[in-house]
Amino acid sequence: MKKQVEDWIVLADNDLYAAEIIMKDEYPLTNIVAFHCQQTIEKYLKAYLIEKDTTLT
Repeated sequence: MKKQVEDWIVLADNDLYAAEIIMKDEYPLTNIVAFHCQQTIEKYLKAYLIEKDTTLT
């Protein structure tokens, strides 16, 4: 796996972890959770595209 891909996966995992922590709160900020989930998806997609040597145009 490419180093850049690993870096993006770590960042995506961190966003997912943040969303999970926020959801455990008594009054979760669902808009912030949604944002972190969206960021997670984007970063995993970026990692996938880099690994496959694909670009979005």
